[in-house]
Amino acid sequence: MYDYELKKRIYSLFSVAWLVLPATVLFILLWRQIYNYMTTFPYYFKGFLMLSFMYALLLGSFLKVFDGVQTVYFHRVEPLLSLVPSILGVNFIFYMVTCLLSTYLVPVWGFAVLTLADLLMLSLIIKVLAHFRDKVLGEQKLLLIYAGHSKQEVKRICEGWDGAYKVDTMLSADEGFDKCKKAIKKHRAVVLCDLPSELRDKVALYCQEKNAAVYFVPGMSDMIFKNGHGLHYFEGHLIRKKTKELTMAQRFTLLSYLKKVYRGSIETLYERAQEVIERGGKEFIITANPQTFMSALSDDELNELLLKDEVLTVPDGYGLIVALKLAGFGDYQKIAGVEFAKLLLKMAEIKSLKVFLYGASEEVIRRMEEMIKRDYPHVVLAGAYNGYDHDHDEIMQKALEEKPDIFMAALGVPAQEKLIAKYYDRFEKGIFLGVGGSFDVLSGYKKRAPKVFLDLNLEWLYRICTEPSRIKKFVESNLYFMFELKRIKSIQ
Repeated sequence: MYDYELKKRIYSLFSVAWLVLPATVLFILLWRQIYNYMTTFPYYFKGFLMLSFMYALLLGSFLKVFDGVQTVYFHRVEPLLSLVPSILGVNFIFYMVTCLLSTYLVPVWGFAVLTLADLLMLSLIIKVLAHFRDKVLGEQKLLLIYAGHSKQEVKRICEGWDGAYKVDTMLSADEGFDKCKKAIKKHRAVVLCDLPSELRDKVALYCQEKNAAVYFVPGMSDMIFKNGHGLHYFEGHLIRKKTKELTMAQRFTLLSYLKKVYRGSIETLYERAQEVIERGGKEFIITANPQTFMSALSDDELNELLLKDEVLTVPDGYGLIVALKLAGFGDYQKIAGVEFAKLLLKMAEIKSLKVFLYGASEEVIRRMEEMIKRDYPHVVLAGAYNGYDHDHDEIMQKALEEKPDIFMAALGVPAQEKLIAKYYDRFEKGIFLGVGGSFDVLSGYKKRAPKVFLDLNLEWLYRICTEPSRIKKFVESNLYFMFELKRIKSIQ
């Protein structure tokens, strides 16, 4: 079984290379011949290497997110459908990058031709890869152990599967664990469906002892709606070492986070904050993005915060908006933390409210202080302390004494949220908000993305272009988060 799994993984990497490399070559040829000399500073050999790496990395990531690398599991149609958003997305991003490097809107026809050529070429490659897969890997035969359904119903569902998996034997858990063990000895892979948790764990452990791969399907309904294709979302052995894949429980925890996200606009959030201030109440607001949620899965304290009813989570970042729609929650509006922080300062100016600032560097916090005194003269600045030279508990004691109407912490996620949570119950009133790097922008220390990037929801792209070190963070949080949300969608 391990040999089969190893061959499958090697084939998967082989498929990725054959999808990404030809598309990258086409892009470089097009860019070199047409767009290179439209840029302010044309690229040469090292520049082309950098562009090739970025294009290949982004295309590979998109293929992963949109399940474009499915040739290991399915036949022809599904990978082709997944290719379209991947190619369109990557080519659009690099068109915008080209415009940014050229400082004007370059002709789009070249990228349109590139997109069509990519789709035609990769469609042919996928057909070849699928044929090659059938020769190398063959068909994966499975033992299905189920509970709570009739054999006729299960048989009818499984007969419709048309991917690389085929159920060879179906066995009801009601026939007993001993019979399950005998069947497991004859198979290299086992699917567990709707089994009670105690029996499921028992069977899965026995499968591992016998070197059989274990696949988990959450319910028979998933097999009905997904026609068996969802199997690959849960593939792998019960116990893996050094895996980055989320467990089933973690995926459902992500859903719990998403269910709590604030659905209103920045205007309705402002009205809500205003009402809280007027009645002398308090509100704890977390401006969340995909990185916030992914961090919470391995941080018990942050996880508990995000699930609390009294904590309001707002979507700061377009990636979270896309994720909410992908997971089936509908349309949401982005509420950027920096924009909401500016609105709170305007509210404080109108109502002469007390504001307490904590975080960022000494230079930034002093710039914030100067900006508030200049632009918001009626704001009562109760405190402004940098986040590096002070003890957190001492600063929070000062904040408790000042009793601010608005408290903003810029210590980064999750430090700022944890600090607010630690003292939140001791405050009688106020709006409490973690703002991350917003002080840098509000103070003028850093520039925000140009308006065209904000209007197109491409602020994240601008940050990557201006700070390339963010690429790793973007891949590990946003793209990985989208990939996991894609898996969650398959089990809803």
